[in-house]
Amino acid sequence: GVRCSNILVSDKGDSVVMTDFGIWEQLQYQMTRRDTFMSSPFWLAPEVISQEEDLPVSLKADIWAIGITAIEMALGQPPHFTENPMKAVMAIPRSPPPTLPDNMSFSADFRDFIRVCLQKEAAMRPNISQVLQHPFLKSHAGVTADIMKETLNRNLQLQRLNQSQSQSSSSSSQTLPPPSSSSSAPVVDVLTSIPSSSSPVAVAAASA
Repeated sequence: GVRCSNILVSDKGDSVVMTDFGIWEQLQYQMTRRDTFMSSPFWLAPEVISQEEDLPVSLKADIWAIGITAIEMALGQPPHFTENPMKAVMAIPRSPPPTLPDNMSFSADFRDFIRVCLQKEAAMRPNISQVLQHPFLKSHAGVTADIMKETLNRNLQLQRLNQSQSQSSSSSSQTLPPPSSSSSAPVVDVLTSIPSSSSPVAVAAASA
């Protein structure tokens, strides 16, 4: 499904790949309908959880997941993430669509992009072609690979720091080697990038 942990970016920041490390879903009807809702609950669309008999799950559920992923990129975690997953499953169909906090500085276009993707009724959501025409995406289509690479390098440094601190706390008597300064893998996971003023997501979302 669509979520940050399934978005991979090359170490040069010039290639983005969607993957799925979760459950492989059986697709039919030319990939327009799914017959299972097995997935992490925080990104599930309301109609997927409700499983109404006369409402087949369409690709509109992925539009909802895009909106949730946008919030995840901006805030570091999806809505309901601190709740028990079963409580989240109950809350998502009953709660209003998630939004960004009012006291945080995000552009009107970014807020509207999330609002459009997170329409509670699937029929009211745009299709992917319409999503791609949204002003938020069109006005920030020129994010450069250099900005992406800077964000990824900062993420790798943070991962090494966290790993070093974790090893130090578990074995205080052991002398640890310094983190390697070389890039560890050709493809890294963008999920763990902490939003900052220079990250592509933050630059796009915070600019007017």
